[in-house]
Amino acid sequence: TFIYLANHDLGLLSYSVDGSGNLTYIDSDFQGSVGTGYRSVGVWGDGNFIYVVHYTDGLHSFSVDNNGSLTHVDDDLTTLGAHAVDVWGDGDFIYVAVMESGLHVYSVDGSGNLTHIDSDDRGDSANDVWGDGNFIYLANYTGGLHSYSVDGSGNLTHIDSDDQGDTWGSVKVWGDGNFIYLAEYYGGLHSYSVDGSGNLTHI
Repeated sequence: TFIYLANHDLGLLSYSVDGSGNLTYIDSDFQGSVGTGYRSVGVWGDGNFIYVVHYTDGLHSFSVDNNGSLTHVDDDLTTLGAHAVDVWGDGDFIYVAVMESGLHVYSVDGSGNLTHIDSDDRGDSANDVWGDGNFIYLANYTGGLHSYSVDGSGNLTHIDSDDQGDTWGSVKVWGDGNFIYLAEYYGGLHSYSVDGSGNLTHI
């Protein structure tokens, strides 16, 4: 079992963890230049590859061998612009939240190569992305919670949004199969129900 850490100016780090929970550092990969503002801020893995978003340097994919050693595979340094802050995948596509340009979708081939497919920007600082197998949810820092559908080609359709007026602060979104939870920097924790069409109701 390996654990992966996006560590700001140190890039991507891999660790092993034993049966008692003890960590052992294995490897790291740093794709930026020290002192340029390069920051690894989000990491996610799909069982085949590891994906890292960099605050100033786009999306990167990595392979990992049986010993936990990392190999950089591909990157997109130009499409996302500045301030990519979160990455998540649903087994079909990779989703990236970018503060300045909203939600982005990528496909990844069997070699780990990335292809940008679609994006949607609601203009309110995308901060975190997650999905429940039916819909994709985006926490927008100044715009609350947004829901999306994605078709078989990776194209996004915006469905609904809800902003409870807690200006400056939607930072994390997650769900448990029953409800969706939104963490607000200033407004605390919010819960939502979502219907079969992806419409949100604040609870």
